[in-house]
Amino acid sequence: MGYVDVSTAGHNPLGPVRTEPPSCALYAQQNDTCFLVVDENNYYMSAKQVPKMILIRTSFSEDRKNLILSADGKPDISVSLKQEGELIHSKIYAMGCSGIHCGDEVATWLSEFLGGTYRLIYCSEELPGKKLQENPLVGHLMKKNEATLFQDIAHFTLLSEASVADLNTRLEEQVTVKNFRPTIYVKDCSAFAEDFWKYVKIGFNAELRFTFHTVRCKFTTMDQETGTYHSDEPMKTLKEYRQCYDFAADRKIYGDFPVMASCMNTETDGVIRVGDPVFALLQYQEHIRE
Repeated sequence: MGYVDVSTAGHNPLGPVRTEPPSCALYAQQNDTCFLVVDENNYYMSAKQVPKMILIRTSFSEDRKNLILSADGKPDISVSLKQEGELIHSKIYAMGCSGIHCGDEVATWLSEFLGGTYRLIYCSEELPGKKLQENPLVGHLMKKNEATLFQDIAHFTLLSEASVADLNTRLEEQVTVKNFRPTIYVKDCSAFAEDFWKYVKIGFNAELRFTFHTVRCKFTTMDQETGTYHSDEPMKTLKEYRQCYDFAADRKIYGDFPVMASCMNTETDGVIRVGDPVFALLQYQEHIRE
């Protein structure tokens, strides 16, 4: 069985899919995934560890040569994508990574807003990135030489609008796509259809490969507007019907955490636009049970 028409690329309110985006291969060099906040020990920081970070807004200058950071009560600060500072070595989930220190001005801006000692580092396309086969849990699912910049453990995460809608039918307090922060958001398919997509073609050139289901954690329970935790939802409900049970390999990867969305890596570079048709080569999954 070959590729079948399964969905449509939708508008992502988090911004990665635009009407005129870069190619998949260039996406990481032209988006905020090539920047990382580290603490005084050069350990990577995210909103999981520093919830207030969710309140920082990112954008790019019109010429795409500068990242702009914005936050309430702070003047915007511009960071050049051409950095020549100190090389900083860090780790993300046991995988080594490196980036160039973006300077004291933005370090001070971050430290004042977040309340601590933080620096911003930048991984340019000249740096090697993280080798995904080094990941102790999912490295065996990766191809040789596959790498990311500062994304956790895959090039992209893909989630459907219908999956979020299905979850909301089970919740008293509604969530949005922002709680899950996918890079690719699709519509016009059934709930959790993305579980079954082994390979995905979007438009007529970009091709992505399923690697594993996206594990969900406490971060999904954060109020995306305030950066505070106030509920155990949607994690409590997701654990009731979105856990991988059957295979020992699944248990090693997913443990007791629920899954929602698919981690995808680039097979063939291409451009993704809102409204593009989505085609998939299907795989059978019986190990996610309600």
